[in-house]
Amino acid sequence: MKSLLPGCATIIAVVLAVSLAGKLRNFPEFVESIKALDFIPRRLVALTAVLIAAIESILFLMTATAPLGDRRTTMAAFALSAMLFTVFGIVITISLSRGLAVRCHCFGRARAAFSVRHVVRNGILVVIALAGLATSASTGMVGVPETVISIASGLFCAIFLIAMDDVSELFA
Repeated sequence: MKSLLPGCATIIAVVLAVSLAGKLRNFPEFVESIKALDFIPRRLVALTAVLIAAIESILFLMTATAPLGDRRTTMAAFALSAMLFTVFGIVITISLSRGLAVRCHCFGRARAAFSVRHVVRNGILVVIALAGLATSASTGMVGVPETVISIASGLFCAIFLIAMDDVSELFA
């Protein structure tokens, strides 16, 4: 079970890094997408965008170093990541229920409007973060071959999750 830890950490870290890069690449559009959600008072929208970017940065660093870090930090990284993805999923679900056509500025070239697949992606990320949390609670060492396989598998899964919008457009 402990061999899942590097893979879970890789998935979360890569997804957070790419998501953060997408937001920072065109920060004004990201701010506008938060404004379009109509959840937050206008005067706090820019601050919220900065906080989201900061949280993603911190969680990226925490999960990227999770396999090397101490148990408490690793558990915190996965627990906080699960909370972040849960909040994202809830916000997307609420915006969908309101009929808002808010564009996602995280992944892919599509920059698609929020849809059920965004909720599903966040749900998958919550499950992965919880699996990482569960494995970080266990003790024991992981061998080099298992670690390499786990990281490679995590990288493959992260790429798939990031490209979900593009893949779904291919088959639409």
